[in-house]
Amino acid sequence: MLREELIFVATCDISDQVRGKAFPASELESRLGRGVGWTPTNLMISSLGPIWDTPFGTAGDLMLVPDRSAEVRVDFGDGSAVEHFFIGDLRTTDGAPWECCPREFLRRATAGLAAQGYSLVAAFEQEFVYSGIEEQPGAPYSLGAFRRQGTFAEIMMAAMRAAGVPPDSFLPEYGARQFEVTVAPTAPLQAADHGPSSRARWRGQQPSGSDIALRSPRWSSPPALATACISI
Repeated sequence: MLREELIFVATCDISDQVRGKAFPASELESRLGRGVGWTPTNLMISSLGPIWDTPFGTAGDLMLVPDRSAEVRVDFGDGSAVEHFFIGDLRTTDGAPWECCPREFLRRATAGLAAQGYSLVAAFEQEFVYSGIEEQPGAPYSLGAFRRQGTFAEIMMAAMRAAGVPPDSFLPEYGARQFEVTVAPTAPLQAADHGPSSRARWRGQQPSGSDIALRSPRWSSPPALATACISI
């Protein structure tokens, strides 16, 4: 069967969703300069689908341009599609940074802190609920809870490291079936990119087709929070 590798370029928007477009891998060098077309109102799509009230309407054009320093490529070696994506910047059609680009917000904030003599180091903690184990009361942070997840943590951390996201630790959290993976601290923009990159990794990789990890209290009783925390 004929196949052509595709590369996805993404923006992590204000709804905490990783959205974007894919292009042929053979066009990577040219796409690093010009990106793919995007529209301002895409930033206003909610996490559940409907578009919030938007000042942009249906007008306007942007470019979503891959950042070479924010590349993720993982080949699982099992015949499945290679996961290859970039986090990108939103720019105007003349190449200038778009004022509402989420990464540009962070750059401006970081520059403002630097102007006041401050530097920033940050790290994300990603919490999730894993369906691959049975609920067991009274097991927060326990060796038993860690043992029951089997090889999931090892597969997750290997995939994160292969994607350029350095893991720091993995632990069973307080809620039923709740776990947490933490990422090593780094500079602000890279730390922000590690957030969606690590979430994409454990959403895209599972030890079996029936077991999933997600940021939802769906399988917990009582519900367990599944949040993203940032340490600064």
